Amino acid sequence: IFDGSMYLTNHPPLINAQGELAFLARIERANVCDADPYRPIAGALFGPDGSGGITLAAISEQQAPGESPGAAIFPTLLVELNDAGEVAFSAELRLGPSGPTVPAVYRWDAVHGLRPVARKFAPAPGGGSFVGPAEWALRLGEGGHVVFDDFEAFVASPFGGIYAHDEAAGLRAIVRRGDVLPGAPAGFVVRDGGSFAVN
Repeated sequence: IFDGSMYLTNHPPLINAQGELAFLARIERANVCDADPYRPIAGALFGPDGSGGITLAAISEQQAPGESPGAAIFPTLLVELNDAGEVAFSAELRLGPSGPTVPAVYRWDAVHGLRPVARKFAPAPGGGSFVGPAEWALRLGEGGHVVFDDFEAFVASPFGGIYAHDEAAGLRAIVRRGDVLPGAPAGFVVRDGGSFAVN
């Protein structure tokens, strides 16, 4: 895929029931010495190609889908793979050549390619804007549901919550900051989120 070398990061690869893989890697051109091993020349995400192999899903500084020209994505630490070969991952999104960098969530598969799910400052279901998608948690269900937290660390925002995305229904809120949950003690509301699971 590249005229160069590929090195795995210290994050273990994911494998699904079909034996398909998804993993983050850092890549560099052959015969080029990266002086700082913790600053990869490029970060890349690989996923199943649908034929038993792997293919490039996303690479640092590629054009971000759904954004203006010059906006670029940088895959980060959270990656999920389901048995259908779908991948969901967190990323940093640079909004333009010299714009700010914000957290974002993307989904990918070999058939449909790379698609955006959510990013900071974008409108959130139920009102307000996303504040920090997938800073803490990201899950991908077997039915293709991408579920992520949106509670930005140490920020007193009126917004935040846990959200889900699927191809048919789009984005929806599961729970938002300030919601009263069934069975909770009287007077208690959601402040922020923690770990969660999705099937």
